[in-house]
Amino acid sequence: MAKIVHVSATLATGIFTVICVLTKRQLLSGHEVIVIGCTRKDDSVSTWREELPEGVKLIELSMEREIDPRTDLSASMQLRAILKRLKPNCVHLHSSKAGAIGRIAALGLGSIVVYQPHGFSFLRRDISKLKLAFYGFCEAVLSMLPGKIVAVSESERLEARRFIFLKRIEVVANSIEVPDAVHDFRTQRVPGSRWKVGTCGRISPQKDPGYFAEFASGCQDIADFQWIGGGNYPLGYEQLNRASVEVTGVLGREEATMRIADLDVYVQTSAWEGLPIAVLEAMAIGIPVVVRDAVGNRDLIQGIEPDLIVDSPEEMSTRVRALCFDLDMRNEIGKKLKGAATRDYSAETQYAAFLRLYGLCC
Repeated sequence: MAKIVHVSATLATGIFTVICVLTKRQLLSGHEVIVIGCTRKDDSVSTWREELPEGVKLIELSMEREIDPRTDLSASMQLRAILKRLKPNCVHLHSSKAGAIGRIAALGLGSIVVYQPHGFSFLRRDISKLKLAFYGFCEAVLSMLPGKIVAVSESERLEARRFIFLKRIEVVANSIEVPDAVHDFRTQRVPGSRWKVGTCGRISPQKDPGYFAEFASGCQDIADFQWIGGGNYPLGYEQLNRASVEVTGVLGREEATMRIADLDVYVQTSAWEGLPIAVLEAMAIGIPVVVRDAVGNRDLIQGIEPDLIVDSPEEMSTRVRALCFDLDMRNEIGKKLKGAATRDYSAETQYAAFLRLYGLCC
């Protein structure tokens, strides 16, 4: 059996869910699994350690979100020392920061390296064009190092080709596992007199709470709105509060999924993504979904219900209103999305794809 190391700059949000699903399968197959990562108070819950599958070994390593030469060099040196001691067969790097630090740290150590950014840094829409170009340049240079690069959606892969020319980019879609208790709750729930519409994610420029607030303001007469999550973005909180959106704060994975299951319509307003886990969860539960037309978002819907991909907050309001007032349409779309999630985003398919990339297939 192999020794597999996962490295992530964050142990929260969708990346953490992917790590939990993958490591669970890897442990069941008899592999030794180690997770090296960083937790932050603004996006991690107190129970995050218990959410990792039992048997996963954990090593904490501090990594900053933004580029900081001093702390990044220190983190890379620490990670290299850890990898030298562990001697893993495979090193799986999650997030752009872990991808940069980890590929340098693993040089010459003989491990197979897989880099999965979950949304490349040059997809960001909250920074200057100069900084975007710099991130693209960094990805282009780092792509020359040994290692396999994995996008989680076809639109992410196509965006990556703008900067990464010399290497094949694999596409391995995210997967999710929704507990039976969530499905049971969804079946037994009693809808209220007003519809519930919401989203799930960290309050951050990426998720664009301003877009959500503008869209919600256009539907306040028919629905209650909820943002499932928290974060460290004061402007986002102000925007949501002005639109009377309920903000839950950071929740554990199970509680957040139960909140999603209580919605009548799920919306995704993020400006860029890799392939959003929360949308997959809503689909798997059977909730109709409306998404903003952005990298990662559109991949989940365009082959099923392309009319549910929208551009503006006004267009999203129109789509949500139509869904709220048509129960048959909601049920029909929910069934379609649930079937697609079950068929195309299974944990077994994702696990098998990474086994091949790790070089562990028979």
